[in-house]
Amino acid sequence: WRKQFQGPMFEVVDIPKQYNLSDYPTQVNALYTSQWLWRETLKCEYIVHTHADVMMLRPGIEDFLHYAYVGAPVTPETYILKEWSRICTKNVKCGGGGGLSIRRRSHILNMLKTCKLEWTSQYCEDMWYSECLADMEVDDPLAHPTLSNRLSMGDRCDVDNPVGIHHAWMFCKTSTCAYTMADSVLYRDIYGHSRIPDKPCIEGEHYYYHKYNDTRESTDSPHPGWDHYLAVGRMQGRRYPCFDPISPE
Repeated sequence: WRKQFQGPMFEVVDIPKQYNLSDYPTQVNALYTSQWLWRETLKCEYIVHTHADVMMLRPGIEDFLHYAYVGAPVTPETYILKEWSRICTKNVKCGGGGGLSIRRRSHILNMLKTCKLEWTSQYCEDMWYSECLADMEVDDPLAHPTLSNRLSMGDRCDVDNPVGIHHAWMFCKTSTCAYTMADSVLYRDIYGHSRIPDKPCIEGEHYYYHKYNDTRESTDSPHPGWDHYLAVGRMQGRRYPCFDPISPE
């Protein structure tokens, strides 16, 4: 399998056996806070970190490169873990979820060397990064939540043309997810600008419900968005996007 991936743009690195990643999150946290990862393995200054379930929706990583760390914002309305609550109450620029994040190697190395915050089991690596970096005296270590939400949509589910999303389907409404994906550069790259569906679809219904508040009245139709789109919405310039194969106009 290594030959399938190894190449000039992609390097496969074996993780030392001491990091047993099946022991989650303990060993994952140990790996992400190790000198082996940040000093010996990663050589680039700017690290775009993604999990396997991240969906990238548009270009724009370069807009965030002057920060030490940018992740999906954690907001007061959605504090679940008490440590996030404490960190973000102390400082509104409190980092965020690291599933889709940008991390600067020089800042992380400095943080690993100088951070006085004791590591405990209550921390996840992104949480520990965030609090350490927030306490460091460097210019713009962490982005404001309004800005970081444009990199990775936060758990308030405010759609602001994000570069990508991670776990949005776990804490956002289905209509919000459909709207975010259908309004993205990724969608237009796949389906173009002028294509229309030839039949109703579930994502179109969710998009229509989210986008157009005047069509939310109760109806007996199984596809009220599609019915409205055919009757008047299309003439009004409204969209009813589907993710399945669709026919050109």
